[in-house]
Amino acid sequence: MRSSAFAIGRFCLTGFACLVLAGCSASTEPEPPAEAPSVPPVSVKPAAPESSAPESPAVEQPRRATGGSRGFVLSLLAKLSVRIESPDGYDRDLFADWADRGSCDVREIVLARQDRENGPCGTGTGTWVSPYDGERESDPSELDVDHFVPLAEAWRSGAFSWSPAERAAFANDLRPYALIAVTASSNRSKSDGDPAEWMPDNERFECQYVARWVTVKYRWGLAVDIAERRFVLVELRRCPDAALQVQREAKALLAPARPAPQARPPASSPDDEKLDPIFSTCAEALANGFGDYVRGKDSEYRYYDDGDGDGVVCE
Repeated sequence: MRSSAFAIGRFCLTGFACLVLAGCSASTEPEPPAEAPSVPPVSVKPAAPESSAPESPAVEQPRRATGGSRGFVLSLLAKLSVRIESPDGYDRDLFADWADRGSCDVREIVLARQDRENGPCGTGTGTWVSPYDGERESDPSELDVDHFVPLAEAWRSGAFSWSPAERAAFANDLRPYALIAVTASSNRSKSDGDPAEWMPDNERFECQYVARWVTVKYRWGLAVDIAERRFVLVELRRCPDAALQVQREAKALLAPARPAPQARPPASSPDDEKLDPIFSTCAEALANGFGDYVRGKDSEYRYYDDGDGDGVVCE
């Protein structure tokens, strides 16, 4: 009986041990799921920086753009008046023909600047590349010198209120970006359209095109219409900053926007309405015997940079 009871007790003890062991194994097997809640904190820690990472570039991006060339051009665009264009009254005769600048006229000077072989006054043998379409041309008679902002567009966006002398100065502006030699076909295609209506076929020139457009309009205080401004804004924002780098070089050459006609000081004599030739720099003006010009007295003052702010340029 004792051996039988002992066997039974041993069996029960063994069974109990198995149950205990089974219970232990049952409690250890769920441990991985039990530890699963500790995994999210590990993944959450890197997740926090990831969620804040986009915020940092979003904050810094405008600062980088403002400090670069795009920011500069956008700042000029923001200063342009936005209004409906005045469509009536334009006539090509309201703007002067090419003016003489020494031994060359303005058209010839523009050709000479773009001539790869620097022919005399741009009329000799050379090679020109038209930025609008990328075409090469060796005959200067096949080229047009285009007003970057067409005369008709200038008229509609503010030049209708200018004096004849001011319109003559605009038509013969030799400062950067105002005039450009292009193929006659591309110039005809452009006609008098603004960027919302026409863009060059040469896609590599598109960013510079809209940036130069803004530069010339700002320099002369010309307005933009709503569609024009919206289009230019979108184009500038998509352009790489490096594509607008050339505009940084023009910053020092930009005069403030042209004052409204009523703000222009009255002429002291009829001769004051006759502007001297406008040169790219004061050095060129002085070399040709022109200058100095006083703020509030000489209309030519606004075309040059008053670096020391003393109210006199080309002194």
